[in-house]
Amino acid sequence: MIGSVVKDRFETQVKPRLARLRRKLRFYLLLDGLAILSLSLIAAVGITLLVDWTFRLDTDMRLVQLASLTAALVGIAWRFIVNPLRIKITINQLAALIERRHADLKSRLISAVEFASATEATPPRPQSSELAVAVVRQTTEAIETISFEDVLAHRRARAHAAVTLGCAFALTLASLLATTTMSVWLRRNVLLRNLDWPQRNRLTIEGLWNGRMIVARGDDAPITASVDAGYEAPRQVFIEYQSDSGQTGRQQMPAVRSDGPAAASASATRPSSRVRFTHTFERLAETMRCRVVGGDARTEWFTLESVDRPEVRDISLHVTPPAYTQTEPYDLRAGQTVAQVLKGSRIGFHVRTNDPSPTSGSSAKSPTNRRESSRSSVSATTSSPPRTCRRHRRSTGSA
Repeated sequence: MIGSVVKDRFETQVKPRLARLRRKLRFYLLLDGLAILSLSLIAAVGITLLVDWTFRLDTDMRLVQLASLTAALVGIAWRFIVNPLRIKITINQLAALIERRHADLKSRLISAVEFASATEATPPRPQSSELAVAVVRQTTEAIETISFEDVLAHRRARAHAAVTLGCAFALTLASLLATTTMSVWLRRNVLLRNLDWPQRNRLTIEGLWNGRMIVARGDDAPITASVDAGYEAPRQVFIEYQSDSGQTGRQQMPAVRSDGPAAASASATRPSSRVRFTHTFERLAETMRCRVVGGDARTEWFTLESVDRPEVRDISLHVTPPAYTQTEPYDLRAGQTVAQVLKGSRIGFHVRTNDPSPTSGSSAKSPTNRRESSRSSVSATTSSPPRTCRRHRRSTGSA
């Protein structure tokens, strides 16, 4: 064992310096990890912004992208920050690090640390306590003029600190100079909200209901995309589709003007509110998923649903004569679709089909039209204009 005076001097003069070196070493390790994590974060922001801006990713694709990049960033943080900071750094290791930097100490610092740290349970290796005391005293005096921090890579630490601060400054500057872009990126790629990017072009599919368009199987299905007011018309527009059978394709949609079909080659410099793009799927036989793309506009995927045409089973007509006749309402015989009624009469009809689909409905084209549907039937009432007696005929073709 060494004397208490020598040991106390070593612990008050040497060990605090070693402890400061250990704290600074951990801080430098943290700077190393933060620099790598900051660069990775900048790369992730740039990649997601570029990919989403270019391809207008759907929500599920953005979710996969967010999960993948989050896992990668967590892995980088664990590998370069958490793991290095979890490593236990002993004063013996610090002494060996200083010895490699200052070879003139000739292992005396390592020996002094071992002697000063020895207890009765772990006595020093040498048998002579005088030798241990001499080594500790000489080492304490020798290292008074030595800077322990010489062993640290200060230039590297400053560079990594500059990288970390530079990345933080770049993100802050981007948020200030491109507030709209960064806000949309955050809400789309982090919060996963369905928010549109700022666009020059925007298209709307006409005739959609809850993202669906229903067409009778075998009929032609015209698709029309109109340019929203205040936006430019794209130079070219395409419709992309995926059928239930796995068939995929992409077709160009010619431009037409709302005031007539003669302007099929409408220029993008014309008022965009009057430009439409159309495509017709001829004799549609199966359901498809479609979307329209053009310029920087991309619509959401919508469903072009092909359904079987309903068959009319029977039609019944109900006539309510005008009040001045004081005649009771009456029904025509089953299947009768031709009738002669008095002026001012109200004619109601009830159609029963084999399919309760909403597409099986039929209604009279009249300002007083009323339509009711229940499972497989449709009923409507219309008023006859009070001019002269007239003949009413209802077609029993496909509803």
